Amino acid sequence: LSLWVLFANIHFPSFIINPLVQAGVAPKSVATVISGFFAFVTFVLFSRFYIKRIYYTYMVRDSHLGLEVAYNIGIVSRNMISIKVADIRSINVDQSLIQRLMGIGDITFSSATASSVHDDTVMFENISRPVRLRAYIESLQLKDREDRKRHEEGLSEENDLGRTDD
Repeated sequence: LSLWVLFANIHFPSFIINPLVQAGVAPKSVATVISGFFAFVTFVLFSRFYIKRIYYTYMVRDSHLGLEVAYNIGIVSRNMISIKVADIRSINVDQSLIQRLMGIGDITFSSATASSVHDDTVMFENISRPVRLRAYIESLQLKDREDRKRHEEGLSEENDLGRTDD
C-alpha cells in the first residue's frame, strides 16, 4: 500500500501535466515543479509517520507489579506511562471509516486509580486490530480476577485451619 501511495503521489501529476506539455499549453518546468511538490509532500508524510512510529512504543508487559499496558514516549529520552491490567476500568476502541478500512484504530485504557491527572488513561494510536487487543486485555483481566479470588480463598482456608476452638 505504501509503495502504491508513493508511486501515485510522484507520478500522478505527470498523468495530468504530460498531455498539457505535449499540447504546448504548459511548459515542462511546471510538470517538474508539480511532480517535485508531490514527491516532497509524500516524503514529509512518510517521514512523519515513521518518526511517530518510533517515537511511541506500545506494549502489554509483565512487570514486577503484575501485568500492565504501557507506552514509551520519546526517541532519545524516554517517558513511560502504564496502567496495571487489574486497575483498568474501561477500554474504548475508536475507529474512523478510513481506520476501519485499513484494519487499524485507537484504543484507550482508563483507570480509576490514577495518581495524577495524566495517569488515568493510556492510549494506543493507530494499532492493528484494536478490537482483538481489547478482547485480549479483557481476558487478562478475567484471568487476574480469578487468580486473585483463588489466592484470597487459599488465604481464608489457611486462616480457618489455623484457628482452634477452645
